[in-house]
Amino acid sequence: MISHLSALAGAVLAVYDEVDDAVRRLRVESGLVCTTGCGACCGTQSVECRVLELLPLALWLWSSGRGESMLEQIEACGPESFCVLYDPAPSETAPGHCTCYPYRPVVCRLFGSGAIVGRHGFVVATCAEMRQRQRDEVACAEALSAAAPSVLVISNVCSRIAGLEPVLGTRRAPLKTALHAALCRIGMGMDLERDAAYDEVL
Repeated sequence: MISHLSALAGAVLAVYDEVDDAVRRLRVESGLVCTTGCGACCGTQSVECRVLELLPLALWLWSSGRGESMLEQIEACGPESFCVLYDPAPSETAPGHCTCYPYRPVVCRLFGSGAIVGRHGFVVATCAEMRQRQRDEVACAEALSAAAPSVLVISNVCSRIAGLEPVLGTRRAPLKTALHAALCRIGMGMDLERDAAYDEVL
């Protein structure tokens, strides 16, 4: 079980690598960037993702000895608090940041860079502040998204993820709920692997 989940996590990370490369190119070519340490979009628990998107994170948390503590943190998280992965760190020397940035889900990777397809074409998913202050950059990013839809259109990336494993990759849930499910699956897989190894010794 754990080998299958690990393979899925590796496949998800491969998609993420493609997306991250495309986002880096888009930011260089368009100049569109989020404000460092802003965290406005992390100040809510309304962000949704799929369990499959968080398998790499869950695997890393268990492997680094943080799985149990993250489960406890999720269960203690109130409805009005920040995203469970976000550290607001309100100081000049330590701006707010994601504590698990390399393993963040699709919407977090593509918000501010990726596009949605609307009635009038490609629209970059940005906050109102970015759209107001960086109008030319947003327009340029929308044109670039149209040229690379497989890695810069959010729905297309989500479909690629879902295609890896439809059961875990289709249904959306609040991030903390999806992460809880991913942690439980990885934890159970590790327990079963340990039990099987113990049985072989006996």
